[in-house]
Amino acid sequence: MLNAEGTVYRLAGIAADVTREKKLEEQFRQAQKMEAMGTLAGGIAHDFNNILAAINGYAELAKMSLGNNHPAAESLNAVLQAGARAANLVRQILTFSGDRSSNASRSGSAKWSRNHSGCCGPRFPLPLNSKLTSNPPFPRSWPMPRKFTKS
Repeated sequence: MLNAEGTVYRLAGIAADVTREKKLEEQFRQAQKMEAMGTLAGGIAHDFNNILAAINGYAELAKMSLGNNHPAAESLNAVLQAGARAANLVRQILTFSGDRSSNASRSGSAKWSRNHSGCCGPRFPLPLNSKLTSNPPFPRSWPMPRKFTKS
């Protein structure tokens, strides 16, 4: 306010605490980031699941074609076991992403850690060398088969 001479002699103002609104805005931005991460994880998991279905399918077909007494049967069983572990991991990723089509239930990180503590270690005897077979036992429409032998 101004006095008769035009000099300011009083100020009036209103102050508001916007701390709560700022925190809510930050929480909203964080929720948007998490939603985007879930969407990305779900998309990758679906794509990986499609690739995994082909791997598991071809391994099953090879196992049926060759029989349990074939020298490659043990290797095919190892592939199928790894495929089952990978499929379980995909279900967990889909659960994390919020994909409701996944049948996996939500679990705590401690339970997940206990169940997957060894998931990243070696699963196959190493080293493996691949040799192309000259007379493949599979139909020509299949991908080029490889015969694996221990060094």
